[in-house]
Amino acid sequence: MGLRILLFIMILIFSLLGYLTYLNHEILISIFLVQGKPLSTSLPAVIIISFASGALIVFFASLVRDLRKGWRDLKGEKKAKQRENLQEEIVRGLTFLSRGDLKSAKDRLTHVLKGDPRNLDIYDQLSDIHASQGELEEAIELLEKALAIDSHNARILLKKARLYNRIGNLKLATDLLEQVRAIDPNALEPLMELRDLYRRQEKWKEALRLQERIARVSKKDTDVLREKRFQLGLKYEYAQSLTDNGDDESLEKALKLCKEMIKEQRQFEPAYVLLGDIYQKQRRWAEAGKILGKGFRVSKGAVFLLRLESLYLKRDDSKTLLKIYRRILETNPDNRDISFLYSKLCLKLDMLDEAMDELVELKRRGNDLAVIHALMAEVFARKGQLEEAVREYQRNRELMASLQLPFSCRFCQKQSFEWTARCPFCNEWNAYLQVGEERIRSDMQI
Repeated sequence: MGLRILLFIMILIFSLLGYLTYLNHEILISIFLVQGKPLSTSLPAVIIISFASGALIVFFASLVRDLRKGWRDLKGEKKAKQRENLQEEIVRGLTFLSRGDLKSAKDRLTHVLKGDPRNLDIYDQLSDIHASQGELEEAIELLEKALAIDSHNARILLKKARLYNRIGNLKLATDLLEQVRAIDPNALEPLMELRDLYRRQEKWKEALRLQERIARVSKKDTDVLREKRFQLGLKYEYAQSLTDNGDDESLEKALKLCKEMIKEQRQFEPAYVLLGDIYQKQRRWAEAGKILGKGFRVSKGAVFLLRLESLYLKRDDSKTLLKIYRRILETNPDNRDISFLYSKLCLKLDMLDEAMDELVELKRRGNDLAVIHALMAEVFARKGQLEEAVREYQRNRELMASLQLPFSCRFCQKQSFEWTARCPFCNEWNAYLQVGEERIRSDMQI
């Protein structure tokens, strides 16, 4: 239909030109194609030549356009075919990868990369293959090429940071994770990894700052509670590092942090212990004794009795210490830990009869432990009653080397004879109970 219309218009135009030529065949006009040499021709001829020239221009313009379109279509088909072939290579490479044939997968994907050098996914896959084979430098080099294409790709930056972490370059790993955090400030995974890197470097202030953000962006209630407990532990570590500095300004900051921790979690033992240490560094002996006593009243932890003992013996004030123990024994007559520690103190102060009385009472209450037999043997030995001492030793041939009850982590159940704020095995804070303790802590629900 369109061709017929075009043919009709052409016939109409040429008919009109023929009619004009008939009417004006005697009218001549001069056209100068070269200076000084006019060319005489009729008006209709000029019109016909102009029309034909325009038609030729339109024809050649359409021809050029069609040629360009055909060339583009040809190139598009060629690229589509190349993409199809590359996709087939990718599928083959991934198939080899899923089968565990890393060499074939690497060869295929490397071939794909030559044909498509801007494919970030291929750099990613090849980097993973090299990393799985322990070729960490090659894996990093591939990720660097990917970042040259897209320097703000958070996924690639995160992978590169993990590889630097694996080879022990914590500084570069930290810098890369900071870049990831700048791109997506609320992404939990890189935030946690960056926090752990700061922990490994003992940069507690930075780790705490990140942990506060992690606690804010955590979604699930259980996650929020877990992260807040972790935040409390990091705050303790930061306060401990300030205390270790020892200068007045750092001690005041640490003291403030300890009070914040106690306010946040009343039964967080490490905060009381550290606060007692800070007061002692500041030579505020009375406050040190009060805070340790408060810690014991709140949690009934044996660590506070040990710290009180150290404080008052260092001050050569055994009289006050004995008063504290006796007062505590009156209000906690069935507490095995207090009785045991009191008997040890009496032994240390050469109050042998009182030590023996307490140990006998402990045995009477069913506490037939090896360590109690060891203490009784020590009392008999000091009294010169060697036969009784030997008899106590023989009652349990597996006597513990240390005359004390061990602490046990309430999370991983690992034991230690020394109290620490954080379990060295599972890295949980506020976890140590003395073996046999049955205290219930409110923070166990956290």
